[in-house]
Amino acid sequence: MDLKAGAREGCARDRSPEADLGRSLADVVGESFVTSDPEDLGRYFDRGLPQGAKLFAVKPSENRQVQEILRIASRSGVAVHTATDRYARTAHVEGVGILVDFSRMKAIEKIDKRNLLAHVQRGVTFAQLQEALDGENLKIATPLAATSDSVLCNYVNRSPLKKATLYPEVHVYTMQVVLADGRLHRTGSHALNEEGADLREDGGPSLSRWYFGSDDIFGIVTRATIWLYPKAECRDALVFGFDSLPDLVRALRNLPRTELGWEYLGADKRFLSHLVGAEGRDLPNWAMIVGFDGREKLVAYQRERLAGLARAMGGHPVEGLRAPLRDLLDEVWYQASPLHTGFYGTSARVPEFDAVVQQHLQKAGLSPDAAGRCLLAIDRSRCLYVQYDFFCDGLPAAGFLGPLEKDLCGRGALFDRPQGELADFVLDRVPNLRAHIRTVKSVLDPQGILNPGRYVRRQDPCHAPPAGEVSVEGPVDIQESDVRSVEQLLREVVGKEWVSSNPADLSAYGRDFTIFSGERPNLVVLPATTEEVQKVMGIAYEHRMPVVPLTTGFNHGGLTIPRKGGILVDLKRMNRLVEIDEETLTATFEPGVRMRSLYFECNKVRTFAGLRLKPILPLTLASISLLSNYVSRGGPGSAVKYGGGPDLTVAMTWVLPNGEILRTGPSSVPEVGNLGLTWGPGPDMAGMFFNADGAFGICTQITVKLYPEMPSEKMIHTAVFQEDPAACEAVCNTIYDLAQQNLVEFLYKSHPGVGCVTIAGAVGGSPQDYLAMASRHPLAVIVTGFDEDETEIRAGLVREILERHQVLEVDPSLFGPMFAELITTDPTKMSVGVKGNFVGAYRGAFQWQAGYVRVEQVPEINEAYKKLVRKYWKTSDAKATIEASLTGTDIQGPLPYARVGTVEFDYWWDQGNPESVKRAAAMIRKTTEMMFSRGILPIRNMFGFGEMLLPRLEVYADILKKVRAAFDPANLMHPDVLPVTEDYV
Repeated sequence: MDLKAGAREGCARDRSPEADLGRSLADVVGESFVTSDPEDLGRYFDRGLPQGAKLFAVKPSENRQVQEILRIASRSGVAVHTATDRYARTAHVEGVGILVDFSRMKAIEKIDKRNLLAHVQRGVTFAQLQEALDGENLKIATPLAATSDSVLCNYVNRSPLKKATLYPEVHVYTMQVVLADGRLHRTGSHALNEEGADLREDGGPSLSRWYFGSDDIFGIVTRATIWLYPKAECRDALVFGFDSLPDLVRALRNLPRTELGWEYLGADKRFLSHLVGAEGRDLPNWAMIVGFDGREKLVAYQRERLAGLARAMGGHPVEGLRAPLRDLLDEVWYQASPLHTGFYGTSARVPEFDAVVQQHLQKAGLSPDAAGRCLLAIDRSRCLYVQYDFFCDGLPAAGFLGPLEKDLCGRGALFDRPQGELADFVLDRVPNLRAHIRTVKSVLDPQGILNPGRYVRRQDPCHAPPAGEVSVEGPVDIQESDVRSVEQLLREVVGKEWVSSNPADLSAYGRDFTIFSGERPNLVVLPATTEEVQKVMGIAYEHRMPVVPLTTGFNHGGLTIPRKGGILVDLKRMNRLVEIDEETLTATFEPGVRMRSLYFECNKVRTFAGLRLKPILPLTLASISLLSNYVSRGGPGSAVKYGGGPDLTVAMTWVLPNGEILRTGPSSVPEVGNLGLTWGPGPDMAGMFFNADGAFGICTQITVKLYPEMPSEKMIHTAVFQEDPAACEAVCNTIYDLAQQNLVEFLYKSHPGVGCVTIAGAVGGSPQDYLAMASRHPLAVIVTGFDEDETEIRAGLVREILERHQVLEVDPSLFGPMFAELITTDPTKMSVGVKGNFVGAYRGAFQWQAGYVRVEQVPEINEAYKKLVRKYWKTSDAKATIEASLTGTDIQGPLPYARVGTVEFDYWWDQGNPESVKRAAAMIRKTTEMMFSRGILPIRNMFGFGEMLLPRLEVYADILKKVRAAFDPANLMHPDVLPVTEDYV
């Protein structure tokens, strides 16, 4: 049936369900934008319309129309298909269905030049966006092998970007997703307020990461906020020829670890010929392309330094390719051939994988020259992305690519977005992954109408409670007899000495040093292995006993308080450092490994050029668990360069509420290893565990990224003595310039109270004694370099920015050697606890609240916070200033390029003074209300934030509630940590 002009009359007479569906769709978008003509539909598929398919292609122009289309589909029970690549997938397209074409949704809704973000609809093309950005002197990170013209689809589908050598993350923050029932899910911070920061992370667990790599099986992504980059002062490239693949791979593996350059790519003669249009005889067998992007002085240094290192590794300069390849680095590269494949693997295994490809070519009767090969170093070359374009006619894709990809996958190549039979092959190799995906889909798309058959099918099993007669109805009611029975069972699992119901033991677990009220557990158990944790979970579920996990015990805001009693699972015995992998720059360890120990062990390991390895540390006590900090979505001061905890997490092992194991990340696939990516195959299922505080299980092992520690570093201290808001604005503008010129390792704007408390703790006296010398908004900056020359260049460029914004550089040695030693670049000393917990010790309790915000909003927020301080915190003493209250606003590590900043409020109070406790409680409440009213999402869920926040998040809150019930129907995993259960009061 065709709803175009020639068929309207017949359509009007047709009263079949199909005709009714067509009319309903036409009522939404207009008759001109609906078709069921087979010839029109055939253009959406690379081999024509699948046999037996009766589709309506519909072209909405706005979200409202997409929402109504899905409501129609839901009522009619028909499938909805989307094309996330150039062509729609033919598998599972059958019967009556709707195919949504987004070519009319092509609005660039906003270009945020200050925060380097663009809000684009799904139909926006690369050419369209680049034209708009040219006028703003901005650009995007371009794909290595785009699968379509849609910017959004390539980014959400995790298409490898050429800038992934330094920035491997998915270049998307917020999204708008139309769910199967027609509701609009605004992800990240936009669930709270679209005027606040454009933050990826959600107000609770980071559920929105599900949509990355999901191919629209959970919901249809219609808009995204994507990362932009400034067009830098200098853009350049170097090209080096190599004789063999092993020689090229050795260079690609090692040189990116120096951080000299932005992009590192390799290509063979066949691919280069396609790329630059040159004859093969004029090209090297293999070429390494290194891109540079930044300030001219810095690029000149890096270019010269890198050239020497590349020559020492056997590379010979290819000057004739420099200019054309430099210009191509910021262009979109599309898949060079319809017969294309790509995968991730360690550099050590790339030659092995290439030999497999050559074997399959030979078997197909093809010359080795038929394959064009391109390689991309990912994140300091933790791994390589390797792609093949097969330039040959008449070779059936299914008959060649299918067996090749399965062979490679079986040997350890990671296909992160597998399709068709390969998806089944990959997902079946990861225990519980398919059930996990199916469970989430059952919540978001209970009818299974969105792209049915992709990744999961209706008949696939969902997550299920443990087998047996276990009631999940009614409230938890712990009886003394239950405690005794469970205690005996736990002793049989872990040993008598590792279980206790002694009130003296339990009291230590019943409170933390924050304002949150305490509650003791009924039992504490200390397992030593993942298997023991599984058994503990089984016992807890059988006896309906709540479970709360704890690592090293340093907690903020009641995150491990057992509100309903039950079993406190203390994980400190699980303290093995499992592996430090120099190849993939990762460390794998258990919950009880403390941050300081991890740093020292990693620092013993060296990579290329003698560079030591380091984990990225948060500014907190050195005795804390880095696992719990990352899983709780903590962020380091060096987030401006490396990102936050989720971006630094490669893989995790989770014991789910039913006792089963789910492993996330690349290493979840047998033979693959860690690779250094933050996602595994298919949808990114790891996000739901971040910031969930144990609501979905217990993490027993984590793999995190390590980075080369640059051998030269310099710390620059600053001060401003203007009045606010001008002083705060000057520092915020400085932060923008430092971050967006990519010059620094570390940024931290504090307030006078932090410095004064620290100095008083080290030197003596009262913190107020040092206020006279304190800057209003002290900004600490660390620059690092491959050698002293690079560090001095960076420091010089930093000083230019400071001068432009009238921010003064301060030399701490002017105040004596004690001050110079106290303020240091030593990463272990930058962690508060190593040199003495001065911050935590003053008045006995240190409290902070923090959230994500646009950096430009901080001056306004700073003024609003002062009003709260005057009313609820500052004493009535007329002589006392606000500064004497020792509180203020911090910016601890904006995210890369300051696209999103953080704002922190901290203060000290006396737990033994009832009036101090009352004031602290009031201050926390009022500050929280102020944050949420301005669209500031909290970094962590503390002090019952969720009671105030989640009702404002509407669709997200409903999804979270249903997903929580699906995975833990008995509500035993840290009950009430998230206020989303039916029995929450």
